[in-house]
Amino acid sequence: MWLALLAILALCTADHVYFTEGRGAQSLSDGVRKVAHLSILAAIIPVGYLGWRRHPQQWLKRVWLWSHLCALSVVVLAGAACYSLGYYDKAFLKKLGDIRLFFCSPVPYLVLYLLSLISGNLGVAQKEDPAA
Repeated sequence: MWLALLAILALCTADHVYFTEGRGAQSLSDGVRKVAHLSILAAIIPVGYLGWRRHPQQWLKRVWLWSHLCALSVVVLAGAACYSLGYYDKAFLKKLGDIRLFFCSPVPYLVLYLLSLISGNLGVAQKEDPAA
């Protein structure tokens, strides 16, 4: 589980350094950077899934998979629609970028970890006190 978090951190760092803020990122074409961003988001999905694969609370694995697949779908489909229609509203594209940036970060993984701790503690409390 922790190896998955480290791998996600490495992917996030690579995305940020090489395709967002690094020296070389500014020399890349916009299309290459977008493909790289989406590729890294797509790579994070199986890494997190493998991290949750053996966790006793299997719902975490499903939440991880569906939330990331939905985010990837929204970003790809909305981005493709904007490109094909020639709609380049900066505010809308910023929202798409924010969605991508959130799901290309370790935050969702850590939120699920906290939820696993909370739900695990609730399960323990219910086992100890059946009236609760």
